[in-house]
Amino acid sequence: MIPLRVRRFWQTRRPYALGILLCFCVLGLVPAGYGQTDRVSQQISELKAEDAHARSNAARALGLTKDPRAVDPLIAALKDPDEGVRSTAAGALGKIHAPAVEPLIAALRDPDERVRSGAAYALGNIGDRRAVKPLIAALNDSDGGARRGAAWALGTMVEGPPNDLRAVEPLLAAARARDTAVIAGAVAFFYGRVSDDALIAALDESGDIRTAGFLLNCGNPKLEAAARRWAARKGYQIGGYRMQGR
Repeated sequence: MIPLRVRRFWQTRRPYALGILLCFCVLGLVPAGYGQTDRVSQQISELKAEDAHARSNAARALGLTKDPRAVDPLIAALKDPDEGVRSTAAGALGKIHAPAVEPLIAALRDPDERVRSGAAYALGNIGDRRAVKPLIAALNDSDGGARRGAAWALGTMVEGPPNDLRAVEPLLAAARARDTAVIAGAVAFFYGRVSDDALIAALDESGDIRTAGFLLNCGNPKLEAAARRWAARKGYQIGGYRMQGR
């Protein structure tokens, strides 16, 4: 039983309490969305900052938002005079899974190898069939990192959506030619298709953290040991089944 004095107190103040509660709801919900909108707009504006480092940070942040409003500004950033900004913009478009296939295909011919590599990884994340032929051509890139990125993208698109098999023979041909960058990039594709020694050689000569991470978790003790040795040489720490930089 609620005491009479408590009931009267609530009855006299209920209109005010409801109003205050409504204010808290509005203040708690509306500004949150507004703040997100404001941050995205600010980051888009930062893509035009004078400082290249600031533009690169803005591109990276926009990729994390996955906001579709960032797509066109990031496509424009693929033509930034600074190669670091272009590379970061390519990666951001891949994180958003943006419908930016043609601009990223064009970026596969960028003068800077980091941009070409970033565009390849982005195209692999997006998984559009239109990128398969340009990525196959990128397997002949003069830079190992760019070839590794193209191989990763193609391996992803063979093994998963869109399950496009056109890249199978070009990847196998690169392996027959002992292109360790291609093997390291498409390590999941080549696992079971080439020897353990070929995978270890690819890791040691051209591998990156993606290559080592796959081998660390593949269930093959020989390859797992090789990945641990690679991580130790490169200064990575292994916690469980994950690698982290020092």
